[in-house]
Amino acid sequence: MFLVLEFDSEVPIYLQIRNKIVEGIANGELIDGQKLPSVREMASGTEVNLHTVNKAYNLLKDEGFVTVDRRKGVLIKVKEAKDDEIFMGKYKEKIREIILEGKAKALNKEEILDLVKSVLDIL
Repeated sequence: MFLVLEFDSEVPIYLQIRNKIVEGIANGELIDGQKLPSVREMASGTEVNLHTVNKAYNLLKDEGFVTVDRRKGVLIKVKEAKDDEIFMGKYKEKIREIILEGKAKALNKEEILDLVKSVLDIL
């Protein structure tokens, strides 16, 4: 699994790696227990620094999307959100921030809900 990264994007490379892996999990392309390339393999395949990949993998681990096993490597970890209180708290805060941004730009509840539905429809 090697990712297509946008080196001229304002989004840091480690976040692009993280986001692509989360997207792969969400789309079912990456499944529970599946092994990701080693840090060295991913760095070589994406032509980025080892530390950048390591930062992305550590973020994914901290967020509960992967586990790191010294013998098995980095493995996808799928856990239902309802069983993960830490995730739910962080997710709720992200949603809150997005809603506040929309309200600050004069979006009403219906407009915000319509935007959420339109995004969900294309995922």
